[in-house]
Amino acid sequence: MSTRFTYDSLSLPIAQTATELTDRIMARLCRELSALGYPAITPSSLMFLSKLDCGNGIASELARDLGVSRQRVAKTVSDMKTAGYVRQQEGIGKRKVLSLTAKGAEVTKHARRLCAELDQKIASTDSALRLTDILLSQQALLAALKAVEVNQSGT
Repeated sequence: MSTRFTYDSLSLPIAQTATELTDRIMARLCRELSALGYPAITPSSLMFLSKLDCGNGIASELARDLGVSRQRVAKTVSDMKTAGYVRQQEGIGKRKVLSLTAKGAEVTKHARRLCAELDQKIASTDSALRLTDILLSQQALLAALKAVEVNQSGT
């Protein structure tokens, strides 16, 4: 890739690589989960279930965490309820409290196991690859980008 953007900056190729990594990892997980009997799982539903699995069960907060609209979360909740992965209960005020069903907990358990297996496969291809170091670098880069955004919005 030899566009002027990539020649002058590393930000664009970093973003492109991150996107391709995300796409490939999610597509692989979805294929493997489908083979295990979970055909309704898509990359976006997998991200949704993983956030819900981490304990954030408020629909409006999930929308914010995922960077999507509340309407998109409502549609995903409807789809996930129909597929039997999520249950929804009334919370305080207008809040909807979401939780995983047994089937939803099962699919996230399989996804975590598949991710761990993928980590091992990736590490076995190149002994110099340290996934923990890569993750820490990505997190540091994200923190730096957020700091730049805060500084720019304050000036």
